Amino acid sequence: EDMISAWLLEFSRSCKVFSVPENAENIVPLSESVQAKVHLALANLHREEDERVSKQRKCSAEDAYSFHLWLSALGGTRDSMNQIASHWYELEDYTMALKWYSLAAKRGSRTANVEAANILSADTKTSVDLQLLAEFYSRAIVTKDEYLNDRERRRNMVVCDYVLHERLAECKLSQGKREECMTNLRIAAELAMHSGMFKFQAKIQEKIDSLVV
Repeated sequence: EDMISAWLLEFSRSCKVFSVPENAENIVPLSESVQAKVHLALANLHREEDERVSKQRKCSAEDAYSFHLWLSALGGTRDSMNQIASHWYELEDYTMALKWYSLAAKRGSRTANVEAANILSADTKTSVDLQLLAEFYSRAIVTKDEYLNDRERRRNMVVCDYVLHERLAECKLSQGKREECMTNLRIAAELAMHSGMFKFQAKIQEKIDSLVV
């Protein structure tokens, strides 16, 4: 924790809030540090204008909130990384958004994997890195979230695994990996059936039939 603390302090003095260090992959913890939890708590106190922090503050509540949210993200808090990524996305800085989503994705955030894939797949100006796109979809599928199954995800308007398998199948087909594509399509059809999404299942079956030689 002392090492994380010293690095956070040094980095925060030399870089802008919400920026990403060049060696973030090696420095940002894979799991949330105790210090990150403290910074997240402080961020929330500043956002709520809690007197315990507002009386001593020498900047705006928004600046203080952003600073501690940033340090929380650098300390390994996935939700903070996603919030910062969303901030950059709203500013249409998709490069910065992708960097933060990528960090959170590799640290176990299903949402981050999905959002990173969305950014990549929406890029029509440059050729899409299909291998990287496949990695985001694959990680999203195997990453657990608070929902037990696709029925719950659908009710809560969260992207479902059968949709991710369909997208991964399309990615695999673009890579020329026909058999892997078929595997993902079959899984998508089965998951859709179990979720009661019979129209979606039928659509996937049509894709499977069209690929059968």
